[in-house]
Amino acid sequence: MWHSELMPSNLRAIGVGMGSITGRFAGIFISFIITFLSGIWSGLPVIFFAAVTLLSALFSLLIPETRGQLMPDDIEEYECYGTEKYTLLKKRRIELLQEKNETPI
Repeated sequence: MWHSELMPSNLRAIGVGMGSITGRFAGIFISFIITFLSGIWSGLPVIFFAAVTLLSALFSLLIPETRGQLMPDDIEEYECYGTEKYTLLKKRRIELLQEKNETPI
């Protein structure tokens, strides 16, 4: 569930819901796409799905690595993710968690 990991905590439920809706609409329209493409040429649906799979794999390389990192908790942190401001916000959050004796990650 990569898409849920990339969203701030307060928007995660909305994001997961939107991802689910998108997947369901894709499932509905896929039969129309297969029918249309196979009417042009019988091998075209296979080529289409292979291209979509390869594009998805390439786009997944653009997703930042999140292993062992604090993820954004709110919109402000999400908007500055990957900048020095985010690093400062993250350090401050770690300090607050350590003051409360909680594990930061």
